[in-house]
Amino acid sequence: MWFDDWNSLIVITAKAAIGFVALVFLIRIGGKRLLAKLNAFDVVIAFTVGSLFSTMIISSKVTVAEGLVALTVLLGLSALASFLVSRYRIFQKVIRSQPTLLFYQGRPLYGVLKQERIAVDELHYVVRNHGISDLQKVKAIVLETDGAFSVLTDLEDLGQSPTGALEVSGINIPHESTPKQN
Repeated sequence: MWFDDWNSLIVITAKAAIGFVALVFLIRIGGKRLLAKLNAFDVVIAFTVGSLFSTMIISSKVTVAEGLVALTVLLGLSALASFLVSRYRIFQKVIRSQPTLLFYQGRPLYGVLKQERIAVDELHYVVRNHGISDLQKVKAIVLETDGAFSVLTDLEDLGQSPTGALEVSGINIPHESTPKQN
């Protein structure tokens, strides 16, 4: 249970060292984009790479070559997906989520909050976390593609109308007169 033999420890040490060097090399080739935490797709890639890496190191049924091939294919597919997303709008819609407006011009967007499963009280927390004491000082709160919240206090500083500034970023502005609380 605690110790089988020295040979198994040496094999694991060698697999970990080889895997580590290979993973750093593959990530370096893949570019900084592989290290970005931009959305759910990136999280899935990170978990899968971690799982593959640990399986390669610990499992006696997976050889170093098999593990490296799996890591190379996965990171290659990730790089291909990033390339396609950066070039073609159709892939952006399939692979990436869009930022979501949660609060706009002094009002929570209750329908959107319900859809995203976020309570109004959480908006107060988000605003406090950004160093703002009063929700009424906020012009917009956006749920970004990576799950982070952006708090915008002065949209006019962006050099355009508040609506235009958000729409340029791909954020849909609701055109409802009075949002309803559900």
